[in-house]
Amino acid sequence: MANQQFMYTLPIGKTVQGMMDVTRQYLSIVEGMETQTINTGSSNMLAIQARAKNGGLKQFVGMDKALTVRFIESGNSVTVELGEAKWGDKAAIMATAMFILWPLALTSGYGIYKQKKLPSNIKRVIDDYIYS
Repeated sequence: MANQQFMYTLPIGKTVQGMMDVTRQYLSIVEGMETQTINTGSSNMLAIQARAKNGGLKQFVGMDKALTVRFIESGNSVTVELGEAKWGDKAAIMATAMFILWPLALTSGYGIYKQKKLPSNIKRVIDDYIYS
């Protein structure tokens, strides 16, 4: 997944912390991911890291997900950046699975599909918060 950016203007009553909260809730509850807030050392940037729970088994079968979401505030504007995940592992699993353990090709393909949908799902969650 390439880095993606979305720009928002904060309406009255909406905050960066609120954006982070709805994002973290979505990742934890809907996607079933572990999340943590990262201290970036910058006063205008906050970040969330998320990864699949039980990463060892999910990584083995190609269904793990990992993501960093950065919230960069500038006045009443916020840029949301979605960081890259590791695609090499999934591609290697799929290549191996095609010849040896073909059922892993299915789980790895599903993992890639879920990872690819994650940015648009996060954007939808933030859009719902900002525009509701």
